[in-house]
Amino acid sequence: MEIIKDKIRFFVDLDIKGNGKGGTFIKCKVLRNKIEKLEDGKKIVVGVVYDGTDDLEIITQKIK
Repeated sequence: MEIIKDKIRFFVDLDIKGNGKGGTFIKCKVLRNKIEKLEDGKKIVVGVVYDGTDDLEIITQKIK
């Protein structure tokens, strides 16, 4: 898997049908810093789980 520094990644609920609307942004320095630490050249963030609480689960995958 190739890592591109300036690549934008997004995560979407695949069960939802139809068009979504973006444009709502939040500042989340804690999440950004955590992702930067997790992506250490050996793994990459591939997903985020939101369960309705204040906690997000970050899903990673090893880079081959």
